[in-house]
Amino acid sequence: RSALLGEAFEMNVVGVVRNPEKHQGKFTVVSVKEMDKELKNSDFVVNCLPLTPETKNIFDKKILSKFKTGS
Repeated sequence: RSALLGEAFEMNVVGVVRNPEKHQGKFTVVSVKEMDKELKNSDFVVNCLPLTPETKNIFDKKILSKFKTGS
């Protein structure tokens, strides 16, 4: 749903998933390992991940430092 809302505001939406090859569709999808590249070019980041041991603290200081300046 977040992707559809972003598209409604004419945003370029990029999803981050474990297995991008399983998610072919309307939006660009990258792996978690490729997330860094997307963060440095993103104006907005929306975290819609479920809270699991794997996702807890995913946006730590190291990842936050990779965000685009001003995002």
